[in-house]
Amino acid sequence: MHITLVYAHWLTADTDERIIEQMKEEHPLKSLLTTGEVADAVLFFIQSSRHINGVNMLMNAGVDV
Repeated sequence: MHITLVYAHWLTADTDERIIEQMKEEHPLKSLLTTGEVADAVLFFIQSSRHINGVNMLMNAGVDV
């Protein structure tokens, strides 16, 4: 398995909590993606069929749909 990058986000420990709360409020699921959710998705592909390859995993709650 080859993983280049899941996603590097600009949020840091220094990000103002008001910005984070605004992002949550504007998000369709009213929450931000957790590292655990990313890990679950990666684990799904690791444990799935060997015939799945070349997958770009976009995790954004359907914002781009």
